[in-house]
Amino acid sequence: MMESMFEDIELIRMPFKITWEYIGEGHEGDYDLNDPEDEQLLRFSVDKWNEQNNEWEGIQDGSYCTQMPIETDFRVLVRGLAEILYNLNEDSSNKKYLESMSWLSPEDFKEKTA
Repeated sequence: MMESMFEDIELIRMPFKITWEYIGEGHEGDYDLNDPEDEQLLRFSVDKWNEQNNEWEGIQDGSYCTQMPIETDFRVLVRGLAEILYNLNEDSSNKKYLESMSWLSPEDFKEKTA
């Protein structure tokens, strides 16, 4: 497998932390270096601060591969994390919302032109 030089990106807005990471995924599961149409795709993972244990814990159904290639501009990646982070609900399940964010792609952040 091809090694990636991607360094995780994290944003925190208590009680949540969200992280972009690359774990070897592509469009059809594992990234396929021999498929010219495949891309190395990023995954986001959401953790919640557990005050009793003083540590971050992954939330149930809180990690999804997206349509964000690893070479996506840093500013777009931060905007993507912020979009997800600021729409999380502390008092209920975020499963449906986070599932929908698995389709997030750089095109979602292109500037609108008239």
